[in-house]
Amino acid sequence: MGVLYKWLGEEPFRKYLQEQMEKRTYGEMPAVWRALMQQCVKGNVTAIKLYFELQNRNKTSGTGVKIVDDIGAGETHG
Repeated sequence: MGVLYKWLGEEPFRKYLQEQMEKRTYGEMPAVWRALMQQCVKGNVTAIKLYFELQNRNKTSGTGVKIVDDIGAGETHG
């Protein structure tokens, strides 16, 4: 464990670690949104609340992020 703590103290290693985490996180975003939307369609109230919370946050933050909720577009659920 000593080597890991030494590396964590080095800026280039921390920067590399951050870049790798971002790549892997952002790469999974479409699957995460798809799963969230599927839960919303199923009627999961917690997922629905989270969806609207994230939509409102993105509208007010000015980040330019747009949530596209086209899962099941054109399908009828019932």
